[in-house]
Amino acid sequence: MESSTEWNEALAPDVVLPEWRAVVDTLAEGVIAAGPDGVILYANRAAEALLGWSGADLVGRALIDIIPERFRQRHVSAFEAVAEGATPTVIGRPLRLPALRKDGTETPVELVISAVEVPEGNVYVGLLRDVTDRLELEGSGELGNQLVSILAEVGSLDDALPRVLGAIGAAMGFEVVQLWSKTMAGLVVRDAWAIDREAMAPFLAASHRIGATPSGVPRRVLSTGEAIWIDDVGDDQTFPRRESAVSVGLRSGVAVPVVLGPERVGVLELFSVGVRHRDADAVRRLVDLGREIGPYIDRREREEEQLAASERIAAISRTLQQSLLPPRLPVIPRADVAGRYLGATDGMEVGGDFYDAFRTGRGSWGLALGDVCGKGAEAAAVTSLIRYTMRAATMQTRSPARALAIVNDAMLAEQDADAAFDRFATAVLAMVRPQGDALAVTLASAGHPTPLIRRADGAVEEVRTVGALLGVIPDLEATNVNVTLRAGDALVLYTDGVTEAGRGRAELGAHGLIAALEGSDPTTASGMCDRIVRAAISRSGDSTADDTAVIVLRAT
Repeated sequence: MESSTEWNEALAPDVVLPEWRAVVDTLAEGVIAAGPDGVILYANRAAEALLGWSGADLVGRALIDIIPERFRQRHVSAFEAVAEGATPTVIGRPLRLPALRKDGTETPVELVISAVEVPEGNVYVGLLRDVTDRLELEGSGELGNQLVSILAEVGSLDDALPRVLGAIGAAMGFEVVQLWSKTMAGLVVRDAWAIDREAMAPFLAASHRIGATPSGVPRRVLSTGEAIWIDDVGDDQTFPRRESAVSVGLRSGVAVPVVLGPERVGVLELFSVGVRHRDADAVRRLVDLGREIGPYIDRREREEEQLAASERIAAISRTLQQSLLPPRLPVIPRADVAGRYLGATDGMEVGGDFYDAFRTGRGSWGLALGDVCGKGAEAAAVTSLIRYTMRAATMQTRSPARALAIVNDAMLAEQDADAAFDRFATAVLAMVRPQGDALAVTLASAGHPTPLIRRADGAVEEVRTVGALLGVIPDLEATNVNVTLRAGDALVLYTDGVTEAGRGRAELGAHGLIAALEGSDPTTASGMCDRIVRAAISRSGDSTADDTAVIVLRAT
């Protein structure tokens, strides 16, 4: 790497031309230019005034000389990474940090770094703005809007809190901000922010380790509800974290209560590296901020608790729903069978749609699909009753119509025993038997949408069935219909969640379902199920209002 002298000689004609100096020297903001070795090549008059150095003293000096010692290692690492071509995360981004003056005091500045490419390499130009006055002028109202914005755009409260505390620290001119929360175990650090977390690690660890001791600032603020301001923590023998604070250069501190209505729920604690004497206006702003933060946090916590509860309910519903579907479908000779279940978008309650496939006896299988009115635990109970009664009924009779009548009687009996069990349902039941090179199918329906047969040549037929709803009237009358499926033919059973997808003008309807089945031939029952589900989703978009169940039997 070339020396700073070589850089000065090489770059001076390009960087510090008289015309350039004449313009830059008149700027109100400080300007400092440095080479890739971190040595200052130029400083304008505003930078001299801001930092208390003369230009002659600054040029040739390392940049770290104007950076507080606790930040130097981090600065060196970041500067070397940028100079070596790493992703320049600090280039062009406003950074708020303290600058070290010649007399050893610190002043808050906003720094924006730009990289200027010249033949000899990059020159890094920093624009420094004194933000002392801005910190005094920024009120809690503007900061409140900023906090609302952060809480609105960040996913969780745990992710938002560090940004919230950082915004408070930057706006109010403090290097460390901690939020203490009142819990069953006492006061604990809920979250913390530091302008340099690595440098402040000993103090942050001390806060977690010591906690809110009876003599500690957070406990006193929570007990009295009064703000506490410490001009210099090094002089306060009653401050339990005095040694760790002094070791990292913290000097002044302030703590205010965080309130929710009449209750004090926490404490906001801020520390600065420079000595700051009690400022009544700053205390007022922070007290107001404590009143604003409480409701923000409470609202987000309640929202997240509700979301977590909803997710737990949805998970339970999914588990229960899965128990109402067969874990695996049986292998039927000369047949390919597949099913799909698509829950409503909210997923909050168990749906009443189900499908099933099971062996009914030697050489015979049953396919069932149904839709119980309503959702929730009662609908799940009726679904379970229908599914298992249907399986038992098919062991007693080879007539799907008769099996549906048995299910109907069981539902009515349950309603007589329990008035709360007042539910009705639609269902379709098919009995399948391999016969030669084909499948012989007998099916019956109880108020269910019309089954479809897609022939191997792409034509789609409706299977007209007659039958009343289950669980409404005694002596259910349903009719059996016999159909034959040859290689490539498929029986399609579905619930009204398919045809009613996109309710209104965009509703898929029976014609849309038939159109989705016509045309090119899916080679598997699973492929046909997927085509049907895609057709329904394409109409309903991201929001599915109803549950959907499909089962397809395809002869092979």
